[in-house]
Amino acid sequence: MAKRSVFNLNNNDDSINEKNKKDLKNLKEIKFEGDNNSLFWRFQADVLNPEAEIIVPQTHEVVFVKDGMLMNVLQGGRYPIFDYKKGIFSARKVGACSVDLVFISKTARLLVKWGTSTPFAFRDEATDILVHVRAFGEFEVRVKNSQKFYQELVGADKNFTISDLQIRLLQRLLSIIEPNIYKTLKEKHIPFEEITLYKLDIAENIKTQINQMFSDDYGLEVCSFTIGNISPSEVEIQALEKRRKELKDKEQEKKDAKEIAAELERLDDKNFEREKILHDLQSSDIDKYYDVLKILGWPTDGNKSVPNAKPVSGSHSITMVCPTCHNKFGGNMKFCPNDGTKLIEDGVCPSCHARVPENALFCPNCGQKLR
Repeated sequence: MAKRSVFNLNNNDDSINEKNKKDLKNLKEIKFEGDNNSLFWRFQADVLNPEAEIIVPQTHEVVFVKDGMLMNVLQGGRYPIFDYKKGIFSARKVGACSVDLVFISKTARLLVKWGTSTPFAFRDEATDILVHVRAFGEFEVRVKNSQKFYQELVGADKNFTISDLQIRLLQRLLSIIEPNIYKTLKEKHIPFEEITLYKLDIAENIKTQINQMFSDDYGLEVCSFTIGNISPSEVEIQALEKRRKELKDKEQEKKDAKEIAAELERLDDKNFEREKILHDLQSSDIDKYYDVLKILGWPTDGNKSVPNAKPVSGSHSITMVCPTCHNKFGGNMKFCPNDGTKLIEDGVCPSCHARVPENALFCPNCGQKLR
């Protein structure tokens, strides 16, 4: 956690103020006394010893602030406070002033654990089922630009701590996690029940985004970003799997029905074989049986019974007739629903395709028996 120097004179206890002022006057070295795992440590004072020096370790940079104004960023080394040529102040008598020295680590990494407080909802593209996803993990950051880090975060509040920093970063992070996960799922068509298999891809996408955002806004670099877990609940996963199986089975049934219908058309006038296929299909799988009838354009009733042999009523520009049972049907049918014979256009010879007179028994062109 970020620490403040004991030389904090911003209080109402005069005795403490006087004691601290005396300590500061005797202080010859101002050096880092914070936790090496902390990103920053702040030293604040109103009075300094003219002979004092600021010692900056190689692992840190010091942002020097006087009366609220950022004066300089000090690299590793020893800096006298008062010196005409190379001191922080060129004159020894500077009067009363407020001085902040913020030691900012160049190596320390701040570990931040994150997690979605409430599940965010998505609708599965394939099944149209609404699922709720929760996610959690952690990320690490370190200071990349000390001046920007101070100006945008630390310097905004004299009491700003590591806990405050973690809260600020989490707020920005969570705002992009949900849309990023949704975008990845949609673009790659990832099933929700398999989302954990793509944690690394999603984490890498999020890391790239927040690294750019934290760098531009706060002078921070994202060293790592991981997703510990991301998935719907077990109940929702089971619902997804069940629905996907139902859709897969239904798709397979349609595929089988198309194959059977194609086989029936290929059989042409082989009525016996066609009737046998339909009969067996009706006995074994009534749903698929009716899918075949729909593909062929044959009439069905609402009770899923065998299609009757009655002609189909409706307005059609072409009327088809069965050369075997002589029933007439709508022009959208290809085979007779009574005996499976391939239908022909009414008033046309099935042999030479010439037009014949109505109610003719034989074709006047080729002699083919019509009735």
